[in-house]
Amino acid sequence: MDTNSKARRTNIILRFAMYIFLTLVALLVTVPFIWVVGNAFRPNAEIGQFTDLSLYTFIPKEFTLVNFDRMFQQLNMVQIIINTLIVAFSVTAGSLVINSLTGYAFARINFVGKGFIFMIFISMLMLPIEILIISLYLTLVDLKLSDTYISLILPFLASPFGIFFMRQFFSNVPKELDEAAILDGCGHFKIFSRIYMPLAKTPLLTLGLLVFLQQWDSFIVPVTFINDEGKMLLQVALTRLSMGLYTTDYGVLYAGVSLSIVPILIIYLIFQKHIVENIATTGLK
Repeated sequence: MDTNSKARRTNIILRFAMYIFLTLVALLVTVPFIWVVGNAFRPNAEIGQFTDLSLYTFIPKEFTLVNFDRMFQQLNMVQIIINTLIVAFSVTAGSLVINSLTGYAFARINFVGKGFIFMIFISMLMLPIEILIISLYLTLVDLKLSDTYISLILPFLASPFGIFFMRQFFSNVPKELDEAAILDGCGHFKIFSRIYMPLAKTPLLTLGLLVFLQQWDSFIVPVTFINDEGKMLLQVALTRLSMGLYTTDYGVLYAGVSLSIVPILIIYLIFQKHIVENIATTGLK
């Protein structure tokens, strides 16, 4: 067997092994979602009652919508989802503007202390929100902004990751574009809006999706800052569904979790191509 044939055979084996590995990973990720959705349509008496692991384990023997009916009776889920969408979209839109402007400044504008300030932003990536939540809450109380949507939006319009993400992209744009624009009499705002923003559609979309997902899944911030049940967000509502006096209504809980997955799944299926493209071009993992 010649060298080319051996190389092709090795290639085929490696590719087959990779496909097997990716299939196993995909099953590992999707099986829990299938299990949750299946339980959302089971009566409580059937949930968890199985003796062996098979395809029929994930298919309800008795299909029912009673879990969703009880869920909507317990909480105004339509209003809760609207509240969550308002906050998530507001933070996403503001974050794209502020993070892209800041990222452009760090990438293309020279000013005193730029490197030091950027290192401070990078170091903040190591601080989880749990460390900052108390001081942030006290600040919002002093500003009389607690228990409002503004308390959920304003502190998160800029993020260290978002600034770093956009700065990395803008740093890779050829400087010749800046020089040509400056020769034409353009200032930084025109360069940013007319040159950089059109080039940044893919990273902006990716960053927007990441911010939206973060806000959609946010729990500790809304449960700390919001006391008004009329302003309750989705993740807080899901904990209310799981809190029973003596027992947990698992059917209702699974129904709520399934409902929360649907918007995220739709968004991901629509924009997954752009996410993969941006990760491939920026080298971020």
